[in-house]
Amino acid sequence: MDLIQDKIAINGLKLSEALIPMWVRLPRGSHAPVSRICRILSEIQVNLAYMTTSGVGSPQPAVCCIDPEDHPKVEARLAQDAELRALVTFGDPVGLLSLFPHRANLKLLGVALAALNESGVTIHGLASSIAALTFIVDFDDLEKAATILQHSMLLPQEHQPMRPEFKVRQEGISR
Repeated sequence: MDLIQDKIAINGLKLSEALIPMWVRLPRGSHAPVSRICRILSEIQVNLAYMTTSGVGSPQPAVCCIDPEDHPKVEARLAQDAELRALVTFGDPVGLLSLFPHRANLKLLGVALAALNESGVTIHGLASSIAALTFIVDFDDLEKAATILQHSMLLPQEHQPMRPEFKVRQEGISR
């Protein structure tokens, strides 16, 4: 059997810089903490590089990823709100690994999950947009995960994963 034929064709991979994950426990039946965190992040001009949440009442926490430079500012602001701070747990640096386009292909998801799992890469979360499938992995394993998926997928010749070339930051608006 030709291994090339078993690979799934995608157009590329995209890697993030290191990010700090925030896990937000949600009280049963409410997304209010996520709303409050989004409002706070906006007030202190912090961008979310990634965010996902489950349905109301889900035992799964919401996951937000922020720039490590913003972590102290976010910690300091959350320290002013004991109720909200009690719901938030910060983690060790993670990276985002996106495959695109996924073309609503469940086989792609299965192959990617199996390849990463078999290699010992911890997947902290995943999300799907209209075009990309994104995995949250330990930042120390991001390059390993990208290499594993490059060998598991059929990519354009000479493909190199895309990496961030610039960073967008919020600044105050003067009126």
